[in-house]
Order: sequence, then structure tokens, then C-alpha cells
Amino acid sequence: MPTLAIIRAQQLAILGLLPLMASVLAGLLDWQYRTAFQWFCGYSALLLAFLGGLHWGLTIAGKHEQHSQRQLMLAILPFVAAAGALLLPPIAQLSVLAAAHLFWFFYERRVLDIDWYIEMRQRLAMVVVGLHIIWLFLR
Repeated sequence: MPTLAIIRAQQLAILGLLPLMASVLAGLLDWQYRTAFQWFCGYSALLLAFLGGLHWGLTIAGKHEQHSQRQLMLAILPFVAAAGALLLPPIAQLSVLAAAHLFWFFYERRVLDIDWYIEMRQRLAMVVVGLHIIWLFLR
């Protein structure tokens, strides 16, 4: 991937964290607490679905050729976990979403051989999980 495209992907990934950070800030300031919490969990779930979609796309593009049927099935796990988490009570939502983000990062680290992406995802996953932990303390 050209360097400029990598830089743009990293910039967009960081921008993608802003809604999570804003909702944590709203929770810390006790501003629309319930709404901020719902936004946080909903956006966290969307991020997981997006990450699964990325693997779906890689599989369709032929990047996971050896086990493509298995990879397609695994690619829907983040969506299923996210959708299921949103049906749970608040503390369980946060816990399941945080665990799913962490699990998916470790899965990506095992199956992808894209150094810049894994390095970026490690930073992003730690921030995302950290924000979930902050919400757990706010609850």
C-alpha cells in the first residue's frame, strides 16, 4: 500500500475514535449521561461490525485464500457479538464489547500479515478498551 494511503488510513482511524471519546467526555461531565452511554455502546458495536466487514472484504478479495469459507464465517463474529451485546444490561454490554474488541485485535494479529495495520490496530484497540473501562467505572 502506498505510504500516503497508509497515512490517510491511520488518520481516518484516529478520527473514528472521536465519537467514542466524545461520549466518554459527556459521561464524565454528566451531560446527557444515558444518551452518551447509548451512543458509546452503539458506536462501539458499529466499530466491531466494521472490523468484521474488513475481513469479509479481504476474504472476498482473495487475501485469505487457504481457508476462505472459514474466514467468511469468522468475519461475521464481530457483528454477532456486537448485536448480542446491545441486548444485554449496561455493565454486560460494556464488558462484552470490550472483550470483543480485544479478542478481535488478537485474532487480527494472528491472521494478518500487514505490519502497519497491526501496529495501528494495537494502539486503537488499547484506546477503545480503555474507554470501555472508563465507562465501567462511570456506571
